[in-house]
Amino acid sequence: MNIAFLGTTFYASEVLQTILKNPLINVILVVTPTDKRCDRKGQVILGEVAILAKQANISLLQTENINDHLEYLKSMNIQYILTCAFGQFIKKPILDSFTCINIHPSLLPKYRGGAPINWALINGEVRTGVSIIEMTPKMDAGLVFFQEVIPIESTDNFYSLEKKLIFLTCVKINSWLINIHELNYQPKLQNDTKATFGLNIKKEDLQINWSKTSEEIYNQIRGLNNIGAFTYYLRDGQRYLLKIFTSKICDTKESNANYGEVLQFSNGMFIIKTGDSALMALEIQVENKTKQEAKTFLNGFRGIKVGDVLV
Repeated sequence: MNIAFLGTTFYASEVLQTILKNPLINVILVVTPTDKRCDRKGQVILGEVAILAKQANISLLQTENINDHLEYLKSMNIQYILTCAFGQFIKKPILDSFTCINIHPSLLPKYRGGAPINWALINGEVRTGVSIIEMTPKMDAGLVFFQEVIPIESTDNFYSLEKKLIFLTCVKINSWLINIHELNYQPKLQNDTKATFGLNIKKEDLQINWSKTSEEIYNQIRGLNNIGAFTYYLRDGQRYLLKIFTSKICDTKESNANYGEVLQFSNGMFIIKTGDSALMALEIQVENKTKQEAKTFLNGFRGIKVGDVLV
């Protein structure tokens, strides 16, 4: 079977690497966005997907809009288009010209959209999985060919859960594709009434609301630890950004403290009042500084003290 592989991220590169090992699947084209990063010498830094394509001597198309290349796609002997963490919306002319398949890291119809891993964690889900679907003009709404479930542990964060989903995808993807090619599947319609959305993260999704429960804030932080949930601290009348990447729920009960009030800022412990108890920040990044563990952060930082209120 001849496929064009469309992908962008590390997730996509791991899946592509797995597919390239299967002699029954022939990847004849790789499509990925145009690389924009440059090294100190001004030379373009290739993304992981582009590097794999070059190493395997596969035709590589780098573009900001795959829909501009319909005729080029038609000129190749493509049977299937497979997308994984691609990030570009594929329009109807391409969908009508090829069998287009998408790998989506959620249990569709839950968490349609570009950030399903983040939102599953933020919302405190206890399970997630991978769906492989037929692509349609409506986002992540096509027939489900196959779906696999994994549990979400209370200690999972974005990176650990992504790693588990990548592993699951790589274990299953070759058999999924062969079964689709051989028509050995029982597709399921998605129930649109049960659809939820895991849309791309916006700035307002990142800011911590300290009046929420410790569990809600803990889930927000672990779900966003690839970006960093943030709060602000005040110093000399100025507001400064503080990112928190990992945290721990504390049993501390301080009924007289304000939401966001710093309860402890010493002995390696940075504890903040929440809506129902308190949260300990474990990995922190101050504006314009590098990420640090709390113990290191507390040793050298004098901008926050007990009684300050984070907003």
